Amino acid sequence: MPKLDYHPEMNEDTYTHYLSLLTELLQIKSISTDPAFDGEIVKTAEWLAKTLESSGFTTEIISGYGNPIVYAHYEVDPEAETVLIYGHYDVQPASINDGWKSDPFVLSERDGRLFGRGVVDNKGQFMIYVAVIKELIAAKNLKYNIKFVIEGDEETGG
Repeated sequence: MPKLDYHPEMNEDTYTHYLSLLTELLQIKSISTDPAFDGEIVKTAEWLAKTLESSGFTTEIISGYGNPIVYAHYEVDPEAETVLIYGHYDVQPASINDGWKSDPFVLSERDGRLFGRGVVDNKGQFMIYVAVIKELIAAKNLKYNIKFVIEGDEETGG
């Protein structure tokens, strides 16, 4: 599997950008186990598509297989290798009454750790890839074609 080059000079900016993106994404309550949040599911897919499009990705929101699937691709060179990144944007319900120390849909940091519904499963993981790849595109330093498949049915067994 290709390895993305590490660029220490982008580290702080990338992390700041990551926190900004993650803060926005966590605020959308993409709870797939409760039909009352179907609008939030659609809003999440649209937000992801728009965020990726802002860096030159071609995106498609695929419907008809449960919750929307966001497919995005960015081609550096037709001869370059392609990296596929999978993620899911749906989350389980959460509230202060469940034992959260702060609003689970607002990103918070305590003792050097990030907290919020989806930070670990799975919004935080795929958003770091989004932030780093957006920075590599902006710096004209991306060496691989990229494809994202981000779906919204993982928490419901999709």
